[in-house]
Amino acid sequence: MAKKFKEGDIFVIPMKGGNYCFGKVLANTWGFFDFCSKEPIFDEEKLKSSSYAFQISVVDAPLKNGQWKIIANMDLTEEERVKKYFYKMDKLSHKVWKTLTGIEEIPTTIEECLSLELCAVYDPVHVLERLEYYFSGEDDPSILYDTKMLEEKGISTM
Repeated sequence: MAKKFKEGDIFVIPMKGGNYCFGKVLANTWGFFDFCSKEPIFDEEKLKSSSYAFQISVVDAPLKNGQWKIIANMDLTEEERVKKYFYKMDKLSHKVWKTLTGIEEIPTTIEECLSLELCAVYDPVHVLERLEYYFSGEDDPSILYDTKMLEEKGISTM
């Protein structure tokens, strides 16, 4: 049976090597904390004092099927209630846009896009990979590629 989840849910992600990372369901994204632990235990003060490593859209399967366990719920802060913009780049024209949902296209610049996440819906494998790169201190080749494409081929729409 599919599990339900809601904004504010805190979930735990088992990582290679026995560590656990934590995430939170936000307004239009999931936030992944800049914090890992040897135990999958909810520590409200630690999470409140941690920033996010990144905030992205993720398929809901890992929460619905229990792959990532929901361990608590914390109210969203005002900042977490603000929906995050993403950027997208047309594969043919290379024009860039910012978007909240992936549907609308709001004119933007390359400079602004460099501060936004690429509009994509990550699957659990890619989230784990991204977390592993983040906590190892290594650059994520996928992020480097996206940035290079944006810088070399992107065309502002403003």
